[in-house]
Amino acid sequence: MDGTEEPAPLPGKEGYKGEFAEEIITLDRLAKLLRKKRFKNGSVKFDSEELHFDVDDKGKPTRCYFKRSKDANKLIEEFMLLANRHVAESIGKVAKGKNPKTLPYRVHDNPDPQKFENLRQFSAKFGYKLKSSSTKGAAARAINASWTRYRESARRKSSRR
Repeated sequence: MDGTEEPAPLPGKEGYKGEFAEEIITLDRLAKLLRKKRFKNGSVKFDSEELHFDVDDKGKPTRCYFKRSKDANKLIEEFMLLANRHVAESIGKVAKGKNPKTLPYRVHDNPDPQKFENLRQFSAKFGYKLKSSSTKGAAARAINASWTRYRESARRKSSRR
């Protein structure tokens, strides 16, 4: 769990160190597989660096820094999503002769074509191309690809400084 989103290396001769290390590494591998599948199926990546501030007791900023989501955060997120999906699927199954339970359920609709076209045109002004598509999976993949290109470009520019 090193923040690379790559699976943890196999254990050395002495195995992994630390209590529950084997179990945590197994969960990490599973979470990364779930995450990869989720993005392949059209989820939007919201990974980004967040700007955070430390303030003193008077509210004056004393330090600012970028905070990145770590593998541990992503592991928890994936299993929370898996639990939510499992609960929704099991509650959604109705036994023969029983009434269905009424629960709130959030489903993302296909993107509004006009709003997506506006985003596509706006992004094009900055050199980022989004393919117009009416399916949410294709739209999410286009946004993810564009965001990845942006981050790689920003990293290259910052490493030249």
